[in-house]
Amino acid sequence: MRKNLMRTHCGMLLFWLILCTARANDITNTCAAAFRLTLKGYVSNGKDPSKVCSPPPATCRRPAGIYHMYCKQCAGYVMGKNVFNPLWPTGNITWIESTTLGHGKTARLLASAQRSRWVTITVLRHPVDRVVAHYFATQMNADLDAWSTKALAKQRRGYDGSTRLWLELENLYTKLFSAHDDRRGPLPPDALERADRQLQGFDRVVIAEWLESPRTIAWLGDVMCFSHVAGVVSGKWPSFVRTRRRRGGKKVFEEFRRDSYESAEFWRAARPRLEDLARRNSLDQELYARASRRMDAQSGDHWRRTQSAPVPALAPLPCAGGHCWDLARGGPPKDAALAVNG
Repeated sequence: MRKNLMRTHCGMLLFWLILCTARANDITNTCAAAFRLTLKGYVSNGKDPSKVCSPPPATCRRPAGIYHMYCKQCAGYVMGKNVFNPLWPTGNITWIESTTLGHGKTARLLASAQRSRWVTITVLRHPVDRVVAHYFATQMNADLDAWSTKALAKQRRGYDGSTRLWLELENLYTKLFSAHDDRRGPLPPDALERADRQLQGFDRVVIAEWLESPRTIAWLGDVMCFSHVAGVVSGKWPSFVRTRRRRGGKKVFEEFRRDSYESAEFWRAARPRLEDLARRNSLDQELYARASRRMDAQSGDHWRRTQSAPVPALAPLPCAGGHCWDLARGGPPKDAALAVNG
């Protein structure tokens, strides 16, 4: 009798152990940080979910999911790997990669996310700095002028001639959020205003250069529902430290990038092309300026409502005044430490 009871007890214990383990490895319930994508689909990456996932605190209810319009070279690595993955399961993260809202499925997914009250978010970076970052992410010795000429001629990797703009050097933000389709020709006169209205409908429009500020983290934490104390994350995850995906196995990429950013001669030679790119991105620079002012106001108001400490100042934006490339006006290499991050 005692043996039967012990056998039953051990069987029940094994059942619950297997059930708990299966649930911990269940992709529909466990955060995305505990999985990796393979040719056979998502499988456990061997990491303990209790160490890589950030459960919601009891003080708030986390939205069911998140919709992220990712603009190339705008803190995508940080937001995806270090922020969204520890908070939501893979199936609850909608990641749109530089595809305009003129693409039917992209627009439908946004509408669905808004109906379901998922968080809708995007991150913007200074438009000229973004183009420079894209250059260094894809080249190891090519001339900036030659690279830009080829890309501007629409000989682009990841460009489909319509709504997918993975390598776009002219007014990417305006095109994405105004629902532009390149088959229709140039941007219409109202594109900037249409893009701006669409951005105002997102829950959060984050300026990449301010991502690490406690003010930003508090502003995001209360909509994404993660633990923080005055904008300092409670625990390891999520992490908002701006890091850049390094080119694996390509040391020469990193050396070229580092040496170029530190070289005054590189910036002097690049200046004519960068001034041309600034003119070509005049709409995006205006959109970025408006988004910066709104984030400054919204995050400041949020801080005053939720915190007793004085409102932390936001860092001056790099490229303020359009001098990313102008050595005489504070551009690189003086700003290289800021600009080098992707």
